[in-house]
Amino acid sequence: MPPEGLSLEDVLDSDADEAWAMARSLQDTAAEFGLPFGELKRVSNSRLAQELAAWADSSGKARPFHEALFHAFFVEGKDIGDKSVLADLAVAVGLDRDRALQVLEGRLYRKAVDADWARARKLGIRMAPTFVMDGRLLEGTKPYPVLEAWFREEGRWEPLGSRPVASPSRSTT
Repeated sequence: MPPEGLSLEDVLDSDADEAWAMARSLQDTAAEFGLPFGELKRVSNSRLAQELAAWADSSGKARPFHEALFHAFFVEGKDIGDKSVLADLAVAVGLDRDRALQVLEGRLYRKAVDADWARARKLGIRMAPTFVMDGRLLEGTKPYPVLEAWFREEGRWEPLGSRPVASPSRSTT
């Protein structure tokens, strides 16, 4: 993906109507769950966001940073490939702006993200979201019943809310 990102049409290799229909489907799904979701017109190159997220993770701010990234991109339509946007998000979750810019300019977490990508490739992951369990993959956004059936099939199903949610120990946004 080029540094400036791509239009949704280019990402999907489709015409404007098809891209709009896909974006509308995402909006409708989000609305079903009461989640905010803006107009998705452009897809950012998220590589720098992933690197800054790795730093946020090492600083104990993984969850709030990922939530801020999600909101900035999917709700506000911001370019999460833009260093100033990323620095603003870092500040919003209590991280130092100057240090965030150093991390971005120096690409200090590039190797960590490269390792995450290599691990994902080794596991066969090609897209997000992807669920991995016992060597099996479930790729892409799925309706809740499909997720439930997949986890039940593995015998590890616990209904939502039956146990506390732990934040991941390693970030791979």
